[in-house]
Amino acid sequence: MVVNGGGPQGHPVEETLEGGIPLNGGSMVGGPVPNPLGANKELFVETIAKDAYVYAQQGKRKTLQRKDLDNAIEAIDEFAFLEGSRCEPARIHMERLLLLEGDREVEVVGGCHCSAWPEECLRLPALKTFFPDSPWEVTVDVGRCSEPTYGAGSLFCMPTKFSTALVKNPSGGKVIRTLESCEMKEKCYRVSQVEYYYEIVHSSTGHREKRLKEIDVGRCLGSCSSGDPCLLRESQGGEKCLAWAEVASRRCAPHRYDVHIFRSHRDRIRTVVAIQQCKCRG
Repeated sequence: MVVNGGGPQGHPVEETLEGGIPLNGGSMVGGPVPNPLGANKELFVETIAKDAYVYAQQGKRKTLQRKDLDNAIEAIDEFAFLEGSRCEPARIHMERLLLLEGDREVEVVGGCHCSAWPEECLRLPALKTFFPDSPWEVTVDVGRCSEPTYGAGSLFCMPTKFSTALVKNPSGGKVIRTLESCEMKEKCYRVSQVEYYYEIVHSSTGHREKRLKEIDVGRCLGSCSSGDPCLLRESQGGEKCLAWAEVASRRCAPHRYDVHIFRSHRDRIRTVVAIQQCKCRG
């Protein structure tokens, strides 16, 4: 890249192809000009990190938080282009680790980038690579939900509909759950889960028929926050907690049900319970 048409000490810079071949017929002095973007990225990250650390020190903290970066971006006009964006993983691949307690699959972030922060609840792409550096390497869009910037009270952008994708591996295949849609929901919420059963019915003429019965049994997703258990901190806005309360664990569980009773294809009375509402319970 040439700025103001000159190189170091104002000497002209000739355009060259990779390998040092001149494009404008001039003589080749050396190899290709090194790309300065890497150094610029390091300088940018160092600058914004230093500014964010000032806000962390004001809060008497030694670790950076998201709000420190937000404050640094809002305070400096040169960082205005970052407003409304967030740092997110650019590449993720799954690796299987052999631990003492057995195999565990972990996500490894291969790089980060700034992306737009949508103001509405959307399903966004999220690419994950399975079995990297192998003949079975494949990348799947598993999807994720956005985090809207506007205040929506107690509602959050949560996953509501899922699908599956089959990934081939040395053992035959692996089923990967993918996200299809997101909606604004409470943290503990019900999602649809359809199950199918054979039902025996008798027509008006007395004939016995076997039909396929569809029941949305539902399931509960989400989490139940119990608030901040810390009762006393070292200082206002400090991270060190001096006294905390024991909080009973809460879970998102079914609250209301519907009951479906029918005769199965084995001529037995079958009862299926369907979840209608979910609620946090201790």
